[in-house]
Amino acid sequence: MLTKVPVSKVYYRIFIKTSGNSVKSFYLLKETFTILRDL
Repeated sequence: MLTKVPVSKVYYRIFIKTSGNSVKSFYLLKETFTILRDL
């Protein structure tokens, strides 16, 4: 839970930068949270 906040902020910035390709950003977020869940 503690790591989820800063990580989500980082990926929120990435999502804003790549808002033109939101589908790719969505899958990037999905993969990242899957990795975090496995940790």
